[in-house]
Amino acid sequence: MKVGFLSAGDENNQFWGEMVRFAQAVAEDLNIELIVKYPRQTTYTIRREGMKLLEELSGDSYLITSYVGAVTADLIAQTNLQGVKVFVINADIIKDERTRVGNPRGRNKGWLAHSFADDEQAGYILANELINQFELSSENPQQVRLVGITGPYTSQASFDRNKGLKKRISESDNAQLLEISSGEFEFASAKTVTEILLNKLPNLNTIWAASDNMGLGAISALKESRIKPGKDVIVGGIDWTRDALNAIQTGEMAATVGGHFMEAGMALILLYDYHHNLDFANDPGIEFTIPMYAITKDNVDEYMTNVGANPDWSKIDFKAFSKVHNKSLKKYDFSWQKVVAQMK
Repeated sequence: MKVGFLSAGDENNQFWGEMVRFAQAVAEDLNIELIVKYPRQTTYTIRREGMKLLEELSGDSYLITSYVGAVTADLIAQTNLQGVKVFVINADIIKDERTRVGNPRGRNKGWLAHSFADDEQAGYILANELINQFELSSENPQQVRLVGITGPYTSQASFDRNKGLKKRISESDNAQLLEISSGEFEFASAKTVTEILLNKLPNLNTIWAASDNMGLGAISALKESRIKPGKDVIVGGIDWTRDALNAIQTGEMAATVGGHFMEAGMALILLYDYHHNLDFANDPGIEFTIPMYAITKDNVDEYMTNVGANPDWSKIDFKAFSKVHNKSLKKYDFSWQKVVAQMK
């Protein structure tokens, strides 16, 4: 069984690097030949590298790719022509593009499934953790004055994470959303944005970042301004990256929300079962979301003890998650708790 994986970030990107390492451990257990390509994040290079990857795949192969607007629609159409089956992961489809892209197992029969992180839930969970931690830590109760640093405005993940943030703010009588600015999911951009926000809104006390990378950029800006992250200003991010986990342990970051780096590995297990004549159309379905979880000071030590900053995913028997290898398995369980249970 051969599967190509078109990663949206390179191997040095902590989130995408972890996603690939997790998927490679799954592939090894299930005897899958996994070909990984790392195009730079531009529509041109993703399309070019995606088409090159398809040349390496035969009609009995599979492609896993993150959703990148019109590029993914072109790749799906090409896989349909070649007979390669595709599993789209990571991001929801922008509503304006849904008509063009369609749905799994619609006009493009080889598009088997679409999974994506529950980004609205992630944005909500992060906002909830930051608000609660601020209110508990403040010696003199004051209003939560929060700024959001989001990804590109063209990103559906950004839009959904922002939506979750705004929903949580609307539920609070003690939290005010001062502004949301784009940090483009980049450390340097988020650092610059934070510097601007500090000058513009000197009374801000909470920074919600739509990625750990941007949260760490915000922390860097705070420290250069002699503002103590974790004390003067509470910061949180999304992705469960290694540097964010370390920042939680030092107290500089309040929370990171994640778990979705497992998504490509989950897709491999489902494709493996499909390849062996066990379709997953009814469980978990052809379009579904990946749940997200928060790591804070309350559970970061447990995570680092059981999993670690550089996890050895080979400890896990991924055959245990496959219905082909477990005839009695009635329902797939890719929950984080299930994964951690094998790491202890």
